[in-house]
Amino acid sequence: MDKGFLKKSINILIISMSFCVSCDKKERMMEFVSRQQYEGVVVDKFIDKRNHATQTLLVGSRKYDLPTPLFDQIEIGDSIVKKKGFYTIERYRMSKLKLIAYNSFSSYYPIDTNYSPANENTQ
Repeated sequence: MDKGFLKKSINILIISMSFCVSCDKKERMMEFVSRQQYEGVVVDKFIDKRNHATQTLLVGSRKYDLPTPLFDQIEIGDSIVKKKGFYTIERYRMSKLKLIAYNSFSSYYPIDTNYSPANENTQ
């Protein structure tokens, strides 16, 4: 068997498997997000080096991990609400509400900038 052909075949197999793992990881993350439920005032936000450098919010006395796009939009002192079964976080800052949404259909963990309450349960 030609070694060049074998190398190319192995590379294609590895690349294909990495796409499958990426899709599976995304689905698992979205399931994890759906099950999360929390509310309170953000006391601190930090990179948790002990937990694989995860971006973490301290809400009251509990820690919650967030992907970059969401983490970047939340500040210490914000009040946040994440309801179980939903893909949005309600962020209250200076008495103003902003909905920050997870979207599983674009790049890895993006924010849905076209959010409307009508499509909340369809994601």
